[in-house]
Amino acid sequence: MTQKIETEVSQYVENARSDLAWLAVVYVASKQFQIEITKQAGGLLFWSEQFVGPGLGRHLEAFKKAIRGLPQDNPGGYLNKSAVVYAAAIAEDFLRKAWKPAFGDDPPEEGGTGALANQIEQQKGISGFLVDAQHVRFLAHLRNKIVHNYGRVDQDFIDKAKSIRDKCIWPDDSTFDLQYQLEGPLYLAIDEVVVPYLHHALDFVDVAGEKLKQVAAERT
Repeated sequence: MTQKIETEVSQYVENARSDLAWLAVVYVASKQFQIEITKQAGGLLFWSEQFVGPGLGRHLEAFKKAIRGLPQDNPGGYLNKSAVVYAAAIAEDFLRKAWKPAFGDDPPEEGGTGALANQIEQQKGISGFLVDAQHVRFLAHLRNKIVHNYGRVDQDFIDKAKSIRDKCIWPDDSTFDLQYQLEGPLYLAIDEVVVPYLHHALDFVDVAGEKLKQVAAERT
């Protein structure tokens, strides 16, 4: 039974690692060809059926009619936000899936990555888990503001995210404050935020996976 449970946790680790790796590769590839992709996207609107066939083409017709001028965000901004949202989702999904084999009960229905990590440390007694999850908690705060605050900085983000920032990227409060100004857009640079935090998410899955496998082994 112990081996079966550890194998189940290991599979969730490998699935999350693979998803994060593919996300990183597709994201970087898309950024490298961003200008060309934008041109091709414009072509799709006028020759949609030729590019994607009649089924999907009919749906693209609706989007063609909806476009009025330039986008509010640049294509790179869409890609950055999408990568952050998906990476945060992968980290949370991993914790939720690995929870039951590790602890024997179901994860709480409410709460995201930060709440899950807090319960794992405070209620399940896994020392240091909040520190292990520091970077994916920051990622989750970015995700929340992208989804719920139009990708803009508010006081809630500053209060929660500043203290758990990556101090290799933002060594002091002033560097963080410069890039995350109240009511301004979230800073999501590919080289300073998105790719480093994808790497952080990968590291978290490794570290958390080992701890959860150990818990599962001790429980059974």
